Amino acid sequence: VLGLAAAAPALLLSGMIARLRVLFPPAVLGVVVTMGGISLVESALRHALGLGVGPFVHLPSFFVAGITLATIVAVSVWAPRKVKLFGLLAGILAGVFAAALGLEIPGLEQFGDAAIFALPAVPQPSFAVPSSLIAVIVMVALLAQFDTCASVVIMDKIDDTAWHRPDMR
Repeated sequence: VLGLAAAAPALLLSGMIARLRVLFPPAVLGVVVTMGGISLVESALRHALGLGVGPFVHLPSFFVAGITLATIVAVSVWAPRKVKLFGLLAGILAGVFAAALGLEIPGLEQFGDAAIFALPAVPQPSFAVPSSLIAVIVMVALLAQFDTCASVVIMDKIDDTAWHRPDMR
C-alpha cells in the first residue's frame, strides 16, 4: 500500500510534466527543493551535535559528524574523477569507523546477546495503514518528483550552452 502511495504521484505527474512547466518554472522548483533541504537542517544539526535531552553538545557526536562531512567534501573535491562518485559512501564508512573507534554507535549493545548464526524471525504482516500516513507519503513523493524535475532542468542547462528554457519533451 505504501509503495503504491509513493508511486501514484510519480505516475500521474509523468504524463503531465510538459503541461506543468507553466506552473512550475525552474525558479519555483528551485525554491521547493531548497525549502525541502532547509527543513532538514534543524534535525541534522541536532543529531550532528548530539543534542538529545540536555542543551550541551555531545563532543563524540560532533567529531563523528565532522569526520563524516570532511571525508565527503575531501573525496568529492580532491579525489580522482572516478573516485569522486563514491564521496558519500566514503563519508559514511569514515563516520561508522570513527564512531566504532569511539564506541559511539547507538544500539551496539544489542548485538552482544545475538547469535552468530540464526534464522530470522518472520513477523506477521499488518495491513493497517493510517490514511494520514498515506497523505504524508504522497506529499514526500511529490517533493521527490519536483526534485527530479529541477535536477533535470539544471543538468539540461549545464549541458547546453545555447539553453534558454527546459525541453520537457
